[in-house]
Amino acid sequence: MAEDELRLLLIEDNDSDAVLIKKYLERLDDTSFSKDLFVSHTYNLSSGTKHLRGDETTDLVLLDLDLPESSGIDTLRWFMIEFDDVPVIVLTGIDEKKTDIKTIREGAQDYLNKNKIDTEGLGQAIRYAMARRKRERKSERREDLRKMIQEVLIASATRESIEKRFCRKIVQHEPYAFAWISGSNTEGDSVVRASSKTDHVYLDNVLSCDATAGFDTEPSVRAAQDMEPV
Repeated sequence: MAEDELRLLLIEDNDSDAVLIKKYLERLDDTSFSKDLFVSHTYNLSSGTKHLRGDETTDLVLLDLDLPESSGIDTLRWFMIEFDDVPVIVLTGIDEKKTDIKTIREGAQDYLNKNKIDTEGLGQAIRYAMARRKRERKSERREDLRKMIQEVLIASATRESIEKRFCRKIVQHEPYAFAWISGSNTEGDSVVRASSKTDHVYLDNVLSCDATAGFDTEPSVRAAQDMEPV
């Protein structure tokens, strides 16, 4: 998927509601999102599941609670069991505060009443849901890395073994594909003390980093600070 694309999946079995929601999405102007919006539509959980398990990445799901195979809060519960990593906004025609609270507790990013929805409200809900999920993923990665560091420290006895084990472990956690620890030798030259792979092509780039470029500009530092891949 291209970096400038935002792909949504609408799971809605009512044609009239689906047409209206897609029309609202079409009306969202370029200032609403920094990415191009692409909307796919399926009529039931079966086809929605097939779409989500396909090759195409889905950034967010608009999920109607009342579908042919399931209804009410059970629809959301099933979805969260299967796709807990995909942010979801629940759509329903029922205006009940209890249902609103339940959907959020069950893992939905937001809850929208189809009888009250409009272009501005839908756009705002999507933006908030994406931002909220991004924060949650950062928090989850921090917690995973914290646990991993504890495991490495407990299982390792020397600095060398800690560094090697740390590099191997960190690439097991998304979104990292390569890890290394560098330093200076007695001559002041930059050297890699440990890495997840000794033959990785990125090692050449690490060793050729300009030491005068500034500490904060190095990829490893930015990855650690932002908790994002670089």
